[in-house]
Amino acid sequence: MNENEAIGPHAEFETRLNFVNIYDKSVRALLSRDSSEPGIHYHLGIVQVALALEALVSRIYLEFVYPDLPTTAREGLERHPAESRWYLAPVLIQTLRGRRPTYFDKGKMPFQGLAELIKFRNTSVHPVPDFVMTGKDERPFISDGDPGDHLPRRTFWDRKEWPHLRIHMHPECVTRDELRRSYDLFLSLISELGNMTENLISFEWATMPVFTIKALVA
Repeated sequence: MNENEAIGPHAEFETRLNFVNIYDKSVRALLSRDSSEPGIHYHLGIVQVALALEALVSRIYLEFVYPDLPTTAREGLERHPAESRWYLAPVLIQTLRGRRPTYFDKGKMPFQGLAELIKFRNTSVHPVPDFVMTGKDERPFISDGDPGDHLPRRTFWDRKEWPHLRIHMHPECVTRDELRRSYDLFLSLISELGNMTENLISFEWATMPVFTIKALVA
């Protein structure tokens, strides 16, 4: 190519690392473990599912939405939270292709689970202490306190969970079944988005090791 030749959207390609593929492989490795005992690794596996979904929606916009929008519109969409970008994805994809748009039902699964999974991820990444200060001698509640400790503590088996995905709120109490439910949600979201976009998106497409995109700017 001549150095003075203009680079158009069909003239340059860029290969990118696919983080959806990386997180997907890691989660499937956790699901294949023989041990069914609860543990922090399953909690972190669910965080990886949430990260995979965030990486996936970013790629969807990069390939199917942004090339057909002005820069100002792209900047506006990038400021939207992940839940909003997921909701808008099938609408924008179909509208930009001249097709009738379809919508997620926010009141049903899998979108309900997606919204909860995003909250789970945010809570895990930005945790707050699980205790209330009631006096100068109060200390944080933690799991499995030292034997004989007279201060009140939350026990390891306190059952407090997220309502839709039924994930235990204590990171060390999360089980493989809870990770499986979260991973099944990941698969359901890809499947439903594929149905709404005439199979433009599939699991195989989403999890290829690397992906190549056309240049976004002329």
